[in-house]
Amino acid sequence: MLILIRMAWTNLFRSPRRTLLTSSGVAVGVLGALLFYGFMLSSYWGVANAFTRSGDGHIQVGSATYFDSPNKEMERAPIRTLESLRQAILSEPELSARIKASTPRRKFFGTISHEGEESLFLLGTGVHPEEYEILTDWLGLVEGEGLSPDAPDTVLLGQSLASKLGAKPGDKIQIQVATDKGRPNLLHATVSGLVVSRSADHDEQYVVMNLDAALGLLEAENADTLIVGLKEGNDTDFAWDRIRSLIDKKGFAGLAVKKWDEIAQYYLSVKSLYDRIFGFVLTILAIIAVFSVANAIMMSVNERSTEIGMLRSIGATDRQIAFLFACEGFFTGVLGAAMGLLCALAVSQAIEAFGGIPMPPPPGDSEGYSVRLTFDREGALVVCGLTLLIALVASCVPAALAGRRNIARTLSGL
Repeated sequence: MLILIRMAWTNLFRSPRRTLLTSSGVAVGVLGALLFYGFMLSSYWGVANAFTRSGDGHIQVGSATYFDSPNKEMERAPIRTLESLRQAILSEPELSARIKASTPRRKFFGTISHEGEESLFLLGTGVHPEEYEILTDWLGLVEGEGLSPDAPDTVLLGQSLASKLGAKPGDKIQIQVATDKGRPNLLHATVSGLVVSRSADHDEQYVVMNLDAALGLLEAENADTLIVGLKEGNDTDFAWDRIRSLIDKKGFAGLAVKKWDEIAQYYLSVKSLYDRIFGFVLTILAIIAVFSVANAIMMSVNERSTEIGMLRSIGATDRQIAFLFACEGFFTGVLGAAMGLLCALAVSQAIEAFGGIPMPPPPGDSEGYSVRLTFDREGALVVCGLTLLIALVASCVPAALAGRRNIARTLSGL
């Protein structure tokens, strides 16, 4: 068996041009699959961080019916319960050491105006200022100052919203809402600063204020969720399990814990789309590898008919002949996969050296971004392993035909 493997490897270089062309065809497929896989991982990382580091955190805790309810405003949890759970979480040394920041969050709708001008729609958020500043390190403060817990009547505005209002830091604005008790209420506040995110639509409605001020304005005793941001995203499963255990052990009945990838709808949509595209790319890779390897092995079989007859005449079995050519197909796949992997790594390093590929802003976003290619061992193993399997399978049919050829006809060259 070892002799046949050595023969198969040696036979690859009897026709170096054909081997190079066949391996190159396989390499092109591997390169395309790995480049798209790298783009996929880079996109996942960007979308995930845009969610977890723009105020939504890695873990959210809310009423058990809140996350799946179409009327979330009717399913909020008591603020006292969420604050008590927050303190219980922070009292756990092993868990709190992994937490970057945490805060209850209350969202609300209303209108905002400046100097008696036309009112604009707002989507407000009430949070603990010092915690939310840490949770939103992907939001840029472009002017003014952040919120202060000592100044409850200050607010942050999205830059686009401030531009429409004609407001700047230090200006007075009016926020009008309907309270939880159904009464209208008005707050006179001061603009503390302006922030900008990646989404222009988000910035046109964005208002953030102190949680206590928001609850007072709304005459509210309930909040949407408790947001927990972690220092490392890899600790999400650990934190989720420990918080769920705390809820069961401490008697916080009626609360549910969700990981970020269970509630980030945009991330889930992007991942679903790219996973399907990657499946299509792998299908193209399979077709390229099948035709390239099968054609090369069939040509080799036709050219070496006399050699096959000689091997059969000295006692080589059908299986041994088939194994010889199957090994040649497998080695062709090995060369193609290696070439494709090396080319993908080289392209990745070149893109990284130039700071990524500049891309225009996606629909609804205000800023472009740079694409980088991210690889991991799992993806490389999947693509290269699939390539080798396909190369082996593709060579089986011509290899089996080679092993079944008639000895007399092959020796006569017919």
